[in-house]
Amino acid sequence: ARKRVDTMTKKMTKKEMFAQIMASYALTDEEKAYYRDGMNRIYKRYLNDIKTNNTESIIYKFLVDKSDNYLNNTDDKRKVIDFIAGMTDDLFLKEIAR
Repeated sequence: ARKRVDTMTKKMTKKEMFAQIMASYALTDEEKAYYRDGMNRIYKRYLNDIKTNNTESIIYKFLVDKSDNYLNNTDDKRKVIDFIAGMTDDLFLKEIAR
């Protein structure tokens, strides 16, 4: 069974987060490409959901519990990174599959 990677211990860029996740698994190049492409797709999807105020998006379940300070002073890109970093493996796999 694959372990959950702790990406919440420090602020990371999307690239750093992806590199840490990939380093923790022995994956084929094909699998790495699948997860990298999936990460990019969901990153763009969630960023667009915020920009278009798509409150039906799953990212809003994450944002609803955030403080006004976080919502008003955190860049949308960082919000998406924080959301993806906190995902369980199962949710990540479900989201990149859709």
